[in-house]
Amino acid sequence: MIFVATVVERKLPDTLKLHLQASDVDVDVRGTFSSLSPTRTILVSEQVFTFKGADNETVDPDVKEDIKAAHRSHMEEFKRFAENK
Repeated sequence: MIFVATVVERKLPDTLKLHLQASDVDVDVRGTFSSLSPTRTILVSEQVFTFKGADNETVDPDVKEDIKAAHRSHMEEFKRFAENK
């Protein structure tokens, strides 16, 4: 799946809001970062999925889980990047 990501709001180091758009789904994301130590951060990520098309109610649950897993991976990569700066 290919997404176009738009940073909607950036209030680092505390929060980040993104809008991800693909052909069949939009995802609004809010990431909240909390410092655990000078080198560790906890990330809480909330996502709201909007599936496009007439058959939204029958989207395969595995597809939703795949999207969530991909997003989580990207946010964890960002967290590692931020911790190293």
